[in-house]
Amino acid sequence: MSSNRILGYNNTAPSLIIGACSGLSTAVCSMRHAVQCEGVEQQGASLMSAQQAYAELTLSAASRRKERSLLAKIYKKFRRMLRIMYRALELFSIATPLLLLYPFAREAGLNADNNGENHPFQIKEWWLQMCLRSVERAGAAVIKLMQWASSRPDLFGVQFSNVFSKLQDHTTPHAWEHTCCKMAEAYGEDWDKKVEIGEVIGSGCIGQVYKGSLLTEGADEVNEQPIAIKVMHPGVKSAIDADLELLHFAVYMVDKVPFLFKGLQWLNLNGVVDEFAAMLKLQLDFRIEAENLNFFNKNFAGDDNVSFPKVLSSFEPTSEVLLESFCAGKPIAEFVEEHKHDEKMLKSMCDAGIKTMCKMIFDHNFIHGDLHPGNILISEKDHKFIFLDAGIALEYSEADHDLIVNILMSFIRMDGERAGRLMIADSNDRTQCSDEAAINELSYVQRIKEICDAANSSDFFMDDLGHYITQIVDAGAKHHVMMNQAFVSIMLAVKVQEGVALMLSREANVMTTAIPIITQYELRRKMGQAVRTARDEVTTLWRRASRRNA
Repeated sequence: MSSNRILGYNNTAPSLIIGACSGLSTAVCSMRHAVQCEGVEQQGASLMSAQQAYAELTLSAASRRKERSLLAKIYKKFRRMLRIMYRALELFSIATPLLLLYPFAREAGLNADNNGENHPFQIKEWWLQMCLRSVERAGAAVIKLMQWASSRPDLFGVQFSNVFSKLQDHTTPHAWEHTCCKMAEAYGEDWDKKVEIGEVIGSGCIGQVYKGSLLTEGADEVNEQPIAIKVMHPGVKSAIDADLELLHFAVYMVDKVPFLFKGLQWLNLNGVVDEFAAMLKLQLDFRIEAENLNFFNKNFAGDDNVSFPKVLSSFEPTSEVLLESFCAGKPIAEFVEEHKHDEKMLKSMCDAGIKTMCKMIFDHNFIHGDLHPGNILISEKDHKFIFLDAGIALEYSEADHDLIVNILMSFIRMDGERAGRLMIADSNDRTQCSDEAAINELSYVQRIKEICDAANSSDFFMDDLGHYITQIVDAGAKHHVMMNQAFVSIMLAVKVQEGVALMLSREANVMTTAIPIITQYELRRKMGQAVRTARDEVTTLWRRASRRNA
């Protein structure tokens, strides 16, 4: 019995011990699970806190970046306004003495005209020379405008043109040290072993040109090939940027205060200034001029009337240095003065010049945009035109080119009604978002027709072309017909050519010269359109057949 009790005790004890251990293990596991859950919750809370802190830091960084960006914009605008104000004050300080002295110079000029006295005339000459020096100080943009004005003695007088014609190729040159520095940057420190630079033969608003020699070693001696070296003036880029900012600000004020500048908004001043800015900036990179020269030489290859300098392939052009072939010739003004008694030859050359310009406009859609007399030489050997300074070249989209050509062809053919309707349609297309459609359209068309009829009755159309263009602009302002900036730039180029034509001959017949070129262009254009239409129809039929077979 006792043994049974002992045996029974012994059997129960291990069970109790195992049960206790099992309970303890369960408790420990429960505690561990609770601790783990609590750790996970703490980790989750920590992670959420970290994410929240990161989000706050990101927002804070974004806010700081936004504030910095806003401050940068404000600073940029403030700096731009200061620059515009400084430039405006600079131009005002240059112009003020001229304006104050103008009444005396004008009175002196009138007295000289009435009495034939030399002393008052010398006062006006002194004032014009003072204006010339002031324009040179004013910068490239002002010089560019005065270059055009100096080619129009019919508008500004012979004395004015004689004084300011110096700006076409004889502005004050920059220092020799600057040229050496730019040549070294472009072609290495040993550039003087490859190129020899001589005298300055021309200095314009953007750069100056030297006559030089390309040194090549032969079998026994060094050969010298004549070349032209073009180097940009120092500081011209920043000066042009300041002038363009001032022009944009002036246009902005015209748009914001239309009641003070009534009618000017219809000149599309924004587009005109953008076009002028684009043209000026093209001249600030001589690599673009090199590309333009290659295009012009390709377009006029084999032409007996015109030639262009050729870029030297052995010297890669840079933005500030360009080496090209030297073209010998006389400035057109000197040539005309020497041959003024040979009217037949000058008239023939004038017709050739008009033909060249018509080819650029109608045929090539690649127009030299800076053909003032300073950029035109005449070869004495074969009386060929030599066109220089091709930094500005006008090239338009297909739609704008078609519009320009159609309008100009209408004017040349004296179809004023068609020209007026084309300009109205273009204006309404560009102003439809602002609900500023043309007003009194029939009256505008009639006005353009009257301008064309007046031109048709004139003995010399080119003599009054500038006057007709002014009338077209005035009619546009009156009838809310916004001028297309492409057409405006073409008109400015034509006005410059008007001055050249007047210099050569007052008996040029634009109609006789231009109409054959226009007719050929129209024929090619119609044939091209027919070919494109036929090709599109064939492509459409082929696609339909492919779908059926599929």
